Amino acid sequence: ASAYLDADTAHLSGTQTISGAKTFSTYIQLNPSASTSSYIQFASGGTTYGYVGSESSIVSSGTAADMTIGASGDTNLTLTTNGVVRATLNSSSTTFAGAIDVSHASDPRIRLTRAEGDVNADEVLGTIQFASNDPSAGAVGASIQARAEATWGTNDYPTHIRFLTTPDNSGDQAEVFRITDSGNVIMQTGKGLYFDGGSHTYIKEGSGDTLNFYTGGNNTMTLNDHLLITGQLRLYDGAQMGGRLYYSDSSNILTLEANEVADDNLRIKANNAIYFDDAGGTVMALYDEKLGLGVNSPDETFHIKRTSDSVGMVLETTSTSHI
Repeated sequence: ASAYLDADTAHLSGTQTISGAKTFSTYIQLNPSASTSSYIQFASGGTTYGYVGSESSIVSSGTAADMTIGASGDTNLTLTTNGVVRATLNSSSTTFAGAIDVSHASDPRIRLTRAEGDVNADEVLGTIQFASNDPSAGAVGASIQARAEATWGTNDYPTHIRFLTTPDNSGDQAEVFRITDSGNVIMQTGKGLYFDGGSHTYIKEGSGDTLNFYTGGNNTMTLNDHLLITGQLRLYDGAQMGGRLYYSDSSNILTLEANEVADDNLRIKANNAIYFDDAGGTVMALYDEKLGLGVNSPDETFHIKRTSDSVGMVLETTSTSHI
């Protein structure tokens, strides 16, 4: 049966059971006493399937003043428009218990909209927080937040995204990195980029705009105004090592060598000249297909120059004789 109430407002007291279709021209007003809750309950055959109101006994963390829309038992709660399910809050028996599914045929989305037309620089556009069941206590573990990079205008919406985490033994979140409006990723001072899920291989900023590379937990390479390598610089062609450059502090020798195992040759190539110097100057020069010892620009194919009158020249012919 169907009943129509002429009054704009229907006042219900106590517990009312309505069956069939009822039409109210404006709204239904529930007036509970100070000690009771008020709600509209949807039931069939003694089984409750859902409710709308402030039923505190169903919402364990709420009070009679809380407004609740819920599904009783093991039932999903769905929101529909035009007869199509748009969102579903999954029940406890599903694989995704507690998860909210947003549905659309081609472009499902979650939109956080700031409730004002003007957006100024550094104003928050929206935040997703990961917290315990008592957000009022500030128990937030991590957040993803969008902020305006500058004042918005027509077709001009510069925005950056911040990622915040709460470290151990702390109750305060801190920004660890952000994605700027130009797409750059900015790590905060002292933070690193780690690989392999551990703490042995990573890249981290040092002091004075220095970039440190760590492997095996050791600082093996540093970049600032120069390249500092701890260990060896090895040169490869595919999987084959062709040679290496390394320094021995114990012998004070810098060595450049080809791979002896593969019988590789060492070639030093320059466009015009190659010089070998020591603290006193040039000791050998390869210049325009000429070899010079003690001279920068050899005049002939083989040019040797004494460094002083007190220094002679020895040419060994055998192990026991020389010229």
